Amino acid sequence: GDSLTFLIGASIITSVIIGNIERFGLFVFTIWILEFILKARSKFKARSLGMLKHGNILETPYRKNYSLIHILMRFNRFSEKQITLILIAVQFLICFISLFLYLAFLSQSGELKI
Repeated sequence: GDSLTFLIGASIITSVIIGNIERFGLFVFTIWILEFILKARSKFKARSLGMLKHGNILETPYRKNYSLIHILMRFNRFSEKQITLILIAVQFLICFISLFLYLAFLSQSGELKI
């Protein structure tokens, strides 16, 4: 269930706060913040699941977008595996850009000695 998800999230947030890298953490959590905002639109009643159609393709059960997954399902005809890989790739890209910006800021401020 959600127990491991909560534990991992709490561990990451704790590391961000103790490490004094709140801006970096904010960028890394961008995708989850967007998901929270979209879920809030449905008062947290919408599910992030799709309906299986045409063999392996997922379609959204809602008219509005209440999740990033719903946006992907509307954008193109994707399978569950493809949606998962796209979300992982987006999260990786966000993390990479965040790390690059954070290190660039540290080197510019003189705090990072390479």
